[in-house]
Amino acid sequence: LIETIEVEENKQAGNKKTIVNIGTLSRFYEPNEVVDLSSLKTKKIVSKDTGYVKILASGVLDKPLNVVANSYSIDAVKMILLTGGKVTKI
Repeated sequence: LIETIEVEENKQAGNKKTIVNIGTLSRFYEPNEVVDLSSLKTKKIVSKDTGYVKILASGVLDKPLNVVANSYSIDAVKMILLTGGKVTKI
């Protein structure tokens, strides 16, 4: 249920680790949008020096999203999949 992809290390991505809650994604994204490090930075949800994102299940997700992140809580994965979204782990 979780797709895994490998990406080349991007030295400009940053070295800060950040946690993002499901409720935040629900507020800032439209249905079926792709949530990745680039879009999180563009929407100023994470700082520019963030290079690692973990998604947690705090809050409510009411739309399908295609989420690409480094790590997830198991409850966050369940919430994303139950809304019809897609989970991709880097």
